Amino acid sequence: MTNNAEKLRLAGDIIETIERDGRRVAKIRLQQCAIEVDAEVLKESHLGDTITIEADILVRTVKTASTL
Repeated sequence: MTNNAEKLRLAGDIIETIERDGRRVAKIRLQQCAIEVDAEVLKESHLGDTITIEADILVRTVKTASTL
């Protein structure tokens, strides 16, 4: 398995806050972004193909646009 560790920076707008299972959560609409992925994991894919990236995300830091 290839290590594709990369810092991923996702920008977006908070569009809703809700209570779920006793926790307050925010729904964020993400803006477009691009990431680099080792081409070896895309062996059967070609330029222009649509793919799905499955990842586990741990949110470590959240900054408002004014603090970026």
